[in-house]
Amino acid sequence: MFLIRNNKFASWCVAFCMGILFRYIYGLAKNLWDSNMIYLSFSDSTTKLQIFFLTLVLNLIVEITSSLVPAILCGLLLIYIFQKKALFFSIPAIAIFLVLSSRLYRFWQAPDLGMQISALVGPILSGIVFALTVWLLLRLLLKKVTTQVN
Repeated sequence: MFLIRNNKFASWCVAFCMGILFRYIYGLAKNLWDSNMIYLSFSDSTTKLQIFFLTLVLNLIVEITSSLVPAILCGLLLIYIFQKKALFFSIPAIAIFLVLSSRLYRFWQAPDLGMQISALVGPILSGIVFALTVWLLLRLLLKKVTTQVN
């Protein structure tokens, strides 16, 4: 691990591989979540605005929960390998995740700005969850280690 931390090329390669790993674990978790999800059946009295907000909230919950497990796994790997530099190396991992996201390609093909923005919300939210998870794990683990040393 010490060689990877000191070699810049190896560090960047590991960070990019972590982005690839996050992308595919996230995709697997999202597919599992979507296949097991019970879709709501709306009654005739439900307005279009209520359906819009319920769909929005449901999609946010799906994005956050499906990105949380891969973020914890990949974040722990980043912290194990890079320790204090883990947050810095999570940025290229997020960039690779966004580049590999299928929604990035849908962004360019969407007919209007609203659909373009909605295509990018999920991957950007997942990237934010990943960065915040790495930051939180880094704070918790390093605080725990420093208190045990003292």
